[in-house]
Amino acid sequence: MTIVQIKVLRDNLSKYLRMVKEGEVIIIKERDTIIAELKQPSPETENKTEWEILREQWIREGFLIPAKKTGKIKLPKRPKGLPFMSEEEFQKMLDEMREDRV
Repeated sequence: MTIVQIKVLRDNLSKYLRMVKEGEVIIIKERDTIIAELKQPSPETENKTEWEILREQWIREGFLIPAKKTGKIKLPKRPKGLPFMSEEEFQKMLDEMREDRV
């Protein structure tokens, strides 16, 4: 374990990050107060993507509310009697509508 002041950490960041990669824990102080601990990620965090980490943080902060149900979305059935339009026909109709705006 190494204790270091913020200014020294900032001036030698590469050196301290190398130490962390090797397993060292760095305690960061601001004057006489310990403000942070720099260490290798836990096995749970190490295997997560950046999105997964952000998602968990946003859920903790209340910024994101996870869905109650997961899985396939069930779409309503198309009412009988309505004409069916293929994807190509629909795209053609959209293109024609957009041409009118130009």
